[in-house]
Amino acid sequence: MKKIIGFLICILLLSMTFSVVSAQKTIKEYEKQEINGLENSPPSDPVITCPNQVRKNRVFLVSAVSTDPDGDQVYYRIKVFDEGEPSYWIGPRDSGQEYTTGMGIFQYTGEVIIGFQAKDEYGAESEWSYHTLVITTARSKSLISPIINILQNYPILYQLLQKFIKI
Repeated sequence: MKKIIGFLICILLLSMTFSVVSAQKTIKEYEKQEINGLENSPPSDPVITCPNQVRKNRVFLVSAVSTDPDGDQVYYRIKVFDEGEPSYWIGPRDSGQEYTTGMGIFQYTGEVIIGFQAKDEYGAESEWSYHTLVITTARSKSLISPIINILQNYPILYQLLQKFIKI
């Protein structure tokens, strides 16, 4: 009888050991799934800072900033529409750190749309943000400057012309 009770106690202890090991394994798998199962949130859509009007063939500054809710580092890319594919990803930058670049429009006049997109270091991408620029041609100062200088000597004529012509 002592042998049977001893045998049952051994079996009980072994089964408890396997239960504890099994429970620890299940807890570790659960923790691992929770860590890997957390979804990576994309960064916010970039906020673009840029002039509304620029002159053709002149360089100007354009900036974008995006924040990542997970605090991940952020990459940016830019696209000037009607010019094919977006640029390569630039970065990384810290979440919330502004990205500024100089650019120029050399082929167009009129309205041009610039787009920015952000992605975090794990690949989650924001939506595109857009900004419309008006591209104007530069005035020829060689002809206009002397005329303005002459007109400034005749203030009444200069004021009349200012009402009709943007000088």
